Amino acid sequence: MIQALRANNPKRPSGWDPGLSDLIAFASKAANGVFSEEKICRALAANTTNHAKTYLDEITHLEFRSVDFQMVITCGNAIRQIIQYILDDN
Repeated sequence: MIQALRANNPKRPSGWDPGLSDLIAFASKAANGVFSEEKICRALAANTTNHAKTYLDEITHLEFRSVDFQMVITCGNAIRQIIQYILDDN
């Protein structure tokens, strides 16, 4: 998958490693063949997944962002099925 992302982004520096956003965007396209289940691709492309990733990035990497317990639960609910699908070796 990393090689495909690098090949699809020729303007990036040769040592470029894709970030999580790049990996999610690539995997969310069923045509790329990362996941055989199209529902998972749609879930990855959904706004709820993007919002959950953004929020979790903020509480992980930004000092001023406080953790809202209810929001963490909401994020978990939004991405739980995707993570479980991946962990089940699909």
